Amino acid sequence: MHIATTQFQLLGTLWDVEIEFTYDPVEPEVGLFSEIVYVEEVWLLGYHPEGNGKSSDYVPCHIKCDISAFTPAEAQMCEDACYEYIKKAAREAFDDSHGYED
Repeated sequence: MHIATTQFQLLGTLWDVEIEFTYDPVEPEVGLFSEIVYVEEVWLLGYHPEGNGKSSDYVPCHIKCDISAFTPAEAQMCEDACYEYIKKAAREAFDDSHGYED
């Protein structure tokens, strides 16, 4: 299980979101060129009432989303966040194995 955190603008409000997911890694021998992501759970962790991202305005919460009710666009936003997490983790692993630093 992996956890990606991101922010989504939903209904005019900036939300902090946690996405729990699993994925099948690339399998070049089968001809697949990208990972297949399985979003398991999505949690709304809190929101910024004014939508500006200032921490002083932050309202924490812990709301589990019903992912079966997501619109295709909402599901795609979650998958995109997962792919960004995978891309960043792969880059960090590559840099670590080759001794690169930022």
